Amino acid sequence: MGDIRDNPLDDPKIRKISIMDGKGLKDKLALLKNTNAQNLPFIYLIKDQNFRFQFMTNLSAQHTGFSDASESANLTAADLKCEAVNHAKELFHYDRMTMETRSETLLLSLIHSAMGATVSLICNKPIINDKNEVEGVETWAQVLPSSVGLDKIIQGYNGIETELVNHKNDPHLLTLREQECVYYLVRGCTFLEIAQKLFISARTVESHITNIKHKLGVNTRSELIVKACELGYVQINLLDPNLQPGKLQLLGLKPFNRDKKEGG
Repeated sequence: MGDIRDNPLDDPKIRKISIMDGKGLKDKLALLKNTNAQNLPFIYLIKDQNFRFQFMTNLSAQHTGFSDASESANLTAADLKCEAVNHAKELFHYDRMTMETRSETLLLSLIHSAMGATVSLICNKPIINDKNEVEGVETWAQVLPSSVGLDKIIQGYNGIETELVNHKNDPHLLTLREQECVYYLVRGCTFLEIAQKLFISARTVESHITNIKHKLGVNTRSELIVKACELGYVQINLLDPNLQPGKLQLLGLKPFNRDKKEGG
């Protein structure tokens, strides 16, 4: 296994599956079927727009508690047979974020798998066809050795901690409080959760978000997240030192370039 900051998408075996970017869900599933991909030695699965499993490797099935990959067909995270079933709503949220923002999302999972794995990196990537339509999500997971504790992971991310940056020359200038709201919004927090973290009311948070949308010229939550990231207001490669076992945390989000060539 490589450095603890490695992105699962960087594995060369996994990159080979991505050569059909732009071909859509149907073609990708056909390729996987024709290459006996269920026996690939890593955790990889595909979900459609309704979060239903359309493909997973046998190793994925083992970690999620299914007897084999075929048992998972057209089921969702709400049907998993491991601890992750208790986090189905969060998993749906990040799948939805991946599709709506057309971005790759990287998550840290401290949730026990059916095989006992306790720490893993999860990477979601949108499936976009040649008509530029989002058809689903691809997910890879990289299990970290049990010897790699949370402290070591946090140390590995020390060099890329999140910073809230005031752009003095930026016409979209966000206040520090607005930047804080965006930071927690990107991490999947609700208005109430943001309010609790910042010790303000949920109504005040809503007002801040409305002002931010106006400043950035966007209308939706997803557009706000992408715009804020593009402007550099929020760099979301931060591990929360208070993160506890049994939790998911968003580590990174970047716009997905469907036309990017491998190695380019």
